[in-house]
Parts: sequence; C-alpha cells; structure tokens
Amino acid sequence: MKKKSTLLFFIQFFFLSLYAQEHPQERFEIPFFVNSQGNIYVEMIDGDYQYKFLFDTASNINVLYNTGYKKAQKNLGYDVEEELFKLVRENNAILSDDDIRIYVHEYINEQGASFVMEHFNCSGNDFFKKDFVYAPKEYNRLDDADFDGMIGLCFFDSPTNVLIDYKNNMIVVNGDLLNAKPVPMNRLEVTGIYTVEIKINGIPQDALIDTGSMLFFLRPEYKSDKRYKESELRNFLDENMPEYKNNGKTEIGVNLQIGTFKEKVTGHFFSSEKYGSTADGAAFVKKINILGNQIYMNHKIQLDFENMEFRIE
Repeated sequence: MKKKSTLLFFIQFFFLSLYAQEHPQERFEIPFFVNSQGNIYVEMIDGDYQYKFLFDTASNINVLYNTGYKKAQKNLGYDVEEELFKLVRENNAILSDDDIRIYVHEYINEQGASFVMEHFNCSGNDFFKKDFVYAPKEYNRLDDADFDGMIGLCFFDSPTNVLIDYKNNMIVVNGDLLNAKPVPMNRLEVTGIYTVEIKINGIPQDALIDTGSMLFFLRPEYKSDKRYKESELRNFLDENMPEYKNNGKTEIGVNLQIGTFKEKVTGHFFSSEKYGSTADGAAFVKKINILGNQIYMNHKIQLDFENMEFRIE
C-alpha cells in the first residue's frame, strides 16, 4: 500500500506538471464532416500525422483513443510510459525496475495518461498546447469507428460562443449570435457539460446538448415533468442502462419543442447493450433526455456561454 501511494503521488505530480492554460481566441471557423452513422468529426494535422476527432459538446475533456495515442507518441518523439518510468525511478529507491514498469504499465492501461499536444492545424487555424487524456479502458470500443480521439468544447479555450452549422458543415467559434429566440442553458458544475429546457409532447423537462450522440434519446420518465439535481444525476454515471421499451417499442414519435423550435421527431430508448455505456450521456439518459445530432441536422445550433443561452434555427 505504501509503495502504491508513493508511486501514485509521483504519477499525479507528473500529470499536473503538463497542464497548460491559454487565452481565448478570436473568431474562427473549422469545417466538420458527418459519417454514415451520424457522427460529426474534424480533421487536424499535428506534425506528420492527420487526426480524426469526434466533436462532442457533452465532453469536458479532450481524449485520445488507441490509434491517436500511437500517433501522438511518434510525434512527441518519446514513449509516455518510458518517461513516466524514468520519473518514478528517479524519485523512488525502494521499488525494483521490474515492479515500477509493471505498475506504470498497469496504471496507464487502467487509468490512462494525460499530456500536452503542442500544436494542431485545421484549415489554417493553429491550436497550441492542448491537454489530452489517453483513456484506453473507457474509450477503447470507439476505435472501431475509425477515430483517433475526441475533442470537447474545452478545446476552444473558454469561447464566448460556439455555433455548429449543420447546413454548411462548419463550426464557428466566437462568432455573431443567431437571430433565433434564445433558451436558457444550464451548466452542470462537476461534469462541465450543458443542458437546456425542452418540451416533449408539451411537458417541460431537461435535455443534454450532446453532439457526441447520434440520436435523440428519451429518458424512461419522458411523460413526467420531474427534474433532478446534478448530485442525483451523478449517482447514475457508473451504472449500465438495461433496455427500456414503451409498449414493446424501442422508439416512439413525439412532439419536440426547444423555445420556438418545434418538430415531430422520433425518440429512441437507450440501452447499454445496444449503444454502449462509455460516455456520461449514456448514464444520464436514465434521468435526462439526450439531444443528439439527429435533431440538429439541417439546422444551426449555438451555445452562448456569455449569456448562458442556447439557440437553434
């Protein structure tokens, strides 16, 4: 226990020393693409490598999957596991080399690693010193989707607003506000992700703004106006979601309203077995609805952080 506590201290110190804070950027645009499954992603260059990153408004971290981690290590010019081993070796005279290597390897494969990516370029825009997490245990299933990782809103350094234009496949950061009527937006403090009030068949309730989700997911209680505190939502993050059916159906047509935006849409009922359970949204859907790309296609959405408002047109 003492050996592990000492080692954990040095590992945490190593990760924290890589943290870099930046200033907000001016207005800029980056194009995105949509694959056949409805995922939106951006392509970026780092040195000799091109990365495909999912863009997920419901993620408060930037993540590398296995393929992206391998590219990053080659571009960094060093092996993260080996560098961590050296750091621990210098500060620990008790453990043997073999013990340290085994523990460091197990730690990274279980808990991941964090480091700073020095530079990305996307359509003429430069991004410097971006914090990334490698999380193989939590995100390894997503490698099958041919992505190198995932970026969240945090990639854009505290923007005033982010507009996602599904008509023209463009992300606009720090741009002009849409003319659509705004709807109040709420930030979940611990997770750092955003919700908005919607109405389903006229019943007011909350929904997660989630571009990492392909579909519009209904919570089982979608016929109720019951709201949950963030502390209550967090209780569900580590649980799987069994398949839920409404009268034997896994999807149902509903009337969706977000401010003045109204559409008849198909709502899907989530199950961990069918859709996986790696993301927070997969657990939140037990108590909160998920607004995925299905709703946003052929529209423009905007998260206005300065006024804490959401717009869709």
